[in-house]
Amino acid sequence: MTKALRIALGLLALPASGALAATGGATGAAPCAPGTSAGYPSFCDIPPTPTDVRSPKAFRAAVVDLRRAGRRVVRASGPGTFGLPLGEADAFSRSAQAEAAPPPEIAAPPSERSEAAAAELRRRAAPPPRRTH
Repeated sequence: MTKALRIALGLLALPASGALAATGGATGAAPCAPGTSAGYPSFCDIPPTPTDVRSPKAFRAAVVDLRRAGRRVVRASGPGTFGLPLGEADAFSRSAQAEAAPPPEIAAPPSERSEAAAAELRRRAAPPPRRTH
């Protein structure tokens, strides 16, 4: 069947199914049609059973894996893992300070242009005149 033929058959079937639903079908009124519950919940309001939920065994396996990973983290980050032995802290500090030398100071003399701009800003920075009432 070609794609166009399938679409045409689908379009022809739509009005027939709408008319069938409007008349209540072959068995009378549709049990889950909108407006039939008159504001009260019915069995039609129960959602379908989910299919993507893990089984209890899968949940248990995930919990066991998570607890094992937690124990590995606790073992890897025990009390003595991140500390320096006694007396090595000063040596470490000195070597780190020697590596991280501060950048040289910028000692470029101000240019004429920047001096002119600074003078203009100083001139404009005068306080506003006092208001008289």
